[in-house]
Amino acid sequence: MLSAGSAWLCYVIRFMLSAEIISQSTQLQLILNNIWIKVLIFVLQSNQDIISGEFTLLEDTPCLLPRYGENSRPNTLLNKLYRLALPLGLLGVAMTAQADELEITLPNLNVAEYHAPYVAAWLADERGKRVVDIAVWYDTDMANNEGEKWLKDLRMWWRRSGRSASMPIDGVSGATRRPGTSTIALDGRFDDVAAGDYFIWVEAARELGGRETLKVPVSLPVKQTVNTRAEGQHELSSITLHMEPAQ
Repeated sequence: MLSAGSAWLCYVIRFMLSAEIISQSTQLQLILNNIWIKVLIFVLQSNQDIISGEFTLLEDTPCLLPRYGENSRPNTLLNKLYRLALPLGLLGVAMTAQADELEITLPNLNVAEYHAPYVAAWLADERGKRVVDIAVWYDTDMANNEGEKWLKDLRMWWRRSGRSASMPIDGVSGATRRPGTSTIALDGRFDDVAAGDYFIWVEAARELGGRETLKVPVSLPVKQTVNTRAEGQHELSSITLHMEPAQ
């Protein structure tokens, strides 16, 4: 008898094997790939003979399981799919685990008139000097670049970088974000930065609201896994830095 969780997992596996019709949807495909990877890891942990055993579709269950009995019928196609997908899935997990990224979480505020905050993120040395701009989110849709006018509300970033910057900054500038978590890829961003101790600063400023800054430390080049988090009070919920040593 399958548990509810196992039965659900099995349906996910079978759905993944017949999901070609949605392969043109990039975002959905990424979500499904992540599910597929998690399924493969679960199966690997639950079945010791996943590599050498054959997979079968049992007549009395809706699930794909390794063959243990003589009455089960081997499904060689599914077996081949598993053998092919497993190493690719594990490779995907390894690549995901090694991603360098900064997560910025904006709070869901209960206010009468909400305006998405302007946000800037940058790498600075121990003296506070800006080294690398990471992200600048502002109202890019306003006519005549009017949104750039209010970048000076990001006071700390403006003093260190903004007033001398030519907007938009390629690979850095972007539209404002709604409440929730946004992830910024950092891979390769600091390759040319001299070895030393730094801080990643994040500043948020909101119209009819407040302003807040957070920072997390980082030593470059990274020599061991970094998982650092800072909690905010009002305009920023949190920032989280994850970095892995270069291979």
